[in-house]
Amino acid sequence: MIAMMLFIGHVHAQQTNYSGKFRDVIITGSVTDSLIKTRPDGKTTVIVRVSKYPFSYAGIPAAKNDTYEVVVKYKEAFHIRVPAPAGRFYMSIDYYPSRNEVLQWSGIDNIYILDQGDRIKADLGRAYFSFSGKGAAKLNCESELYNASYRGWSIDPKTSEELVLLSDQGKFSERYALMERGKDSCLLVQKAILEKYKKRLGKKLSDIMLANCYGIRYYWTLRGARQISDSDPACYRVVINSPDYKKIDLSLNEKMDPDILANAPIYVDFLFEKIRMDNSLEADGTRQMALYHRKQFNEIKLNYRGIIRDKLLALFFITNSKSDNSIDSLNAALNLCGPTIYREILINVKETQSKGEPFYPFELPDTKGNRVRLADLGKKVVVLDFWYTGCVHCINLHHNMAPIYDKYKDNPDVAFVSVSIDKDKKQWIKSVLSNKYTDANDINLFTDGQGGKHPLMTKYSISSFPTVFILKDGKMFSSGPPRPNSKSLNEGTTLDYVNLIEAAIADKSL
Repeated sequence: MIAMMLFIGHVHAQQTNYSGKFRDVIITGSVTDSLIKTRPDGKTTVIVRVSKYPFSYAGIPAAKNDTYEVVVKYKEAFHIRVPAPAGRFYMSIDYYPSRNEVLQWSGIDNIYILDQGDRIKADLGRAYFSFSGKGAAKLNCESELYNASYRGWSIDPKTSEELVLLSDQGKFSERYALMERGKDSCLLVQKAILEKYKKRLGKKLSDIMLANCYGIRYYWTLRGARQISDSDPACYRVVINSPDYKKIDLSLNEKMDPDILANAPIYVDFLFEKIRMDNSLEADGTRQMALYHRKQFNEIKLNYRGIIRDKLLALFFITNSKSDNSIDSLNAALNLCGPTIYREILINVKETQSKGEPFYPFELPDTKGNRVRLADLGKKVVVLDFWYTGCVHCINLHHNMAPIYDKYKDNPDVAFVSVSIDKDKKQWIKSVLSNKYTDANDINLFTDGQGGKHPLMTKYSISSFPTVFILKDGKMFSSGPPRPNSKSLNEGTTLDYVNLIEAAIADKSL
């Protein structure tokens, strides 16, 4: 029996062709992981995300993508028809093994290449995904490459314990060196896998996958080092000055065609991670976000050309689109970017994040069931935040906003509007009444049970929480206000936040 199919996100009706240009891809198969039988309903959801953009994950909100969900039982057949958004495009495929578990190795940074007209049968197992049918060779090669990367060393308990110990001891250079040795070993295994598939794939596809392997080789360790360094800035200098960091292999930039590198989903992502690391600190060891973003942008502008630069610019604005510091560079980026698919992303950021752009004219219910429209707020300055029940950072933001709420509670020119993406209305109202997420004087709204799929959410690619905008007269004023960090209105980012609201009140240009 064919499983029931649900469509979410940007959904297209089932048809023979996508816009009459590209042939559909058919994906059939089953989940052969017996663990799904332990779920309360004995079912799991297979999630397929597709995008024409070769990023490390097909579901990046800021890049147009389509999502297909199939509810299945153990070994129950599913059938998905995917309208191809391009002649070649990219897929992330996943399922949930049990109620509280995801497959770590098959999530982000696990991307598959599809060509129009492919006919794929997928066997989704707990340890490995295998494929058959037209176009399956490239997917099987990719599955082996990703499996080698994850299983080659990262789940070795001894290695994991040693990494944790080195982090706890502040031995970041030694930790980074251990990770590098593991990744070097994985890269050798991956090259052997590619050699096995080379004749079936052809030179161009083999080169794309080789570049992807180099991307995987460095991306994970750089991202991990950056995430640790964000909480301990001293780690940045240790990693950047380490011998292993200085030996990062960038030779593919000279050896391979830029189109090959740009079409390897993870390679340019790795370059962007290195740019972020290289520009993380000032000479005095401090980190200033305005300068940090400017330095990233300038390195992309000065040191890269063509489609590689276009893709790096897209990644820069996907990552930093909620920052006023980066939005200031948007017009310069559009002048640099060629007529590639990445220009579409920059235009979308400009149309949704730039100061003065009309904001989405939402109409949402409040806790009493009244419909509240953006237009109802007139020319007010609107501090608009998005949250969900259980979001710890949302609770922290609400706590740190207390002095700001108090300052403007009687100001008729300022309104605080909180939008919850909770799907359960009763749970949302309960959370509002708890006063943990919103202020008593807030206008509390609800995305009508649509959660993160409401058009307001998809319009602004809101996928992390809390997200905050400041509006004026129904238009964007700031897409990235600072996070308040002080009980005093006269210091730190709390002062910056107040100054931003005051600037919005005083602005007569919108």
